[in-house]
Amino acid sequence: MKKLIIDLDDVICEGGFFTLINKFLNSNFTLSDVKGYYMQSLIDDSKLDEFFEFLLESNMYNYVEVIPNAIEVIEKLNDKYELYICSSFIIPSCEKNLGKLIKDKCDWIKENMPFIKFSQMIFTSEKHLIDADIRIDDSIKNLYGNSDMKLLFTSYHNTNFKDDELAKEGIKRVDNWIEIEKLLLK
Repeated sequence: MKKLIIDLDDVICEGGFFTLINKFLNSNFTLSDVKGYYMQSLIDDSKLDEFFEFLLESNMYNYVEVIPNAIEVIEKLNDKYELYICSSFIIPSCEKNLGKLIKDKCDWIKENMPFIKFSQMIFTSEKHLIDADIRIDDSIKNLYGNSDMKLLFTSYHNTNFKDDELAKEGIKRVDNWIEIEKLLLK
């Protein structure tokens, strides 16, 4: 059975972190306002510690939305693959109380994907260290590593990568879970 690892944030669910940034700042930023990968770049450095305390007190997973068709397709994939949800638990500039973030992620997975066992959850900051036949992630750096198939899930921060550039790295872009279903559940 082939091993498949799937990222959580911005692949299965999205929006919680961004919603909390807007709540904290009392702002109406849109994703087009984010320049680069890290949404927290919208927050002045002097307020970052205060924001991260707010973030950890708030549980961003209470504010996420499930990406359409993600859970239904993952449930089907779970029957065909040795499947793991592999999520980073490190937020740059926020390295205290990360256990709370892991618990929040884990609780959300159990509530929304009860077919995923605890043994199918991996929390790490270095995804490239984990061997997998197939990887699905929104970050190119997390697709590096030993894999036969690398799928870049389109997100606000990776649209600037052209398909021909990705192909040179052995990466294929996917825009939604229906595309993934067609690729992996033939």
